[in-house]
Amino acid sequence: MSHAKFVVVDHTLVLLTSANFSGPAETSNVELGLRIHDPGLADVIETTMASKHGSLYELA
Repeated sequence: MSHAKFVVVDHTLVLLTSANFSGPAETSNVELGLRIHDPGLADVIETTMASKHGSLYELA
């Protein structure tokens, strides 16, 4: 089972990964991630997430 996470950076880059942002994820867990440079995909993801406003929260 995977619990995917994503980050959109500068409206152009998408990081999609199974990794948590933690020490074990970087050093001892088996994780898989993709770095995708695609402004169109980034826009679709941002638009979709914006339409879910109110049911999601952002950590910054």
